[in-house]
Amino acid sequence: MQCRLREAKKELEKESSDVEIAYELGFASQSHMCTVFKGYMGISVGDYRDILKNR
Repeated sequence: MQCRLREAKKELEKESSDVEIAYELGFASQSHMCTVFKGYMGISVGDYRDILKNR
């Protein structure tokens, strides 16, 4: 799961859509990926995107 999330972070930096990332990395849905992401990372996908934009 950590490998998937590492890849998800890379894809989020490329501004890929959540749906594309989720299916590319083998999550059941975009919602599932976002739930797992928040559980492991402690922040939501949207908040992570905001952090990337403000760098």
